[in-house]
Amino acid sequence: MLIKARLGDVQKFVRITEPDLKGFLISESVSMVPSPEQSELPSLDLPDSQDKDILSESPSVKRQRLDTEVKHLVESILTKKPGGERIINEYNQSKSLTDETRQKMVNILAADMTEKNGTSPPRQVKEMYARGIVSLFPYLSDPFSRTSYEDYYDGKSGTGYLAWRIQTIQRSTARDRRSTYGGPSEGASHEDGPGGPAAR
Repeated sequence: MLIKARLGDVQKFVRITEPDLKGFLISESVSMVPSPEQSELPSLDLPDSQDKDILSESPSVKRQRLDTEVKHLVESILTKKPGGERIINEYNQSKSLTDETRQKMVNILAADMTEKNGTSPPRQVKEMYARGIVSLFPYLSDPFSRTSYEDYYDGKSGTGYLAWRIQTIQRSTARDRRSTYGGPSEGASHEDGPGGPAAR
């Protein structure tokens, strides 16, 4: 871990291998001995504007922050939509969801996702929602998968409950558009129009 230390006008970053305050103070007091003109005790002052954001977030802190954000996103979506509270209550009681309840949850989240991002949401958005599901409902995560949320969306293969539901939404939207504009629908038979293998 790096810590910014200042003694008088001397400022430097110090790497700490073990969180032992006494050992740190002894080792660093020797390396930061003030010169004769800096012999007065250092004052604690507020950090300068240039001191901000010197140390970036560690990956684990960033992951925890992201997990918290997506957890609140999924929770807010479920609490605002009809049936969402029932999903949360069922999970809180049994630490699992029935297939029917899981489908309802996926339908709610996929509908919200397509409402906000169109019928073809980016991969990052799908991953964010999938990560939010396993953050809010940790017992639904897959401990043997690479990301623990691959059942809901796997960005590598483009599969998962959310991806399949979005594909269904895309098909039904395309079918609705074709029927609105007078084109043949998906279930049209070969006898309805010329061409194809049935035409001779």
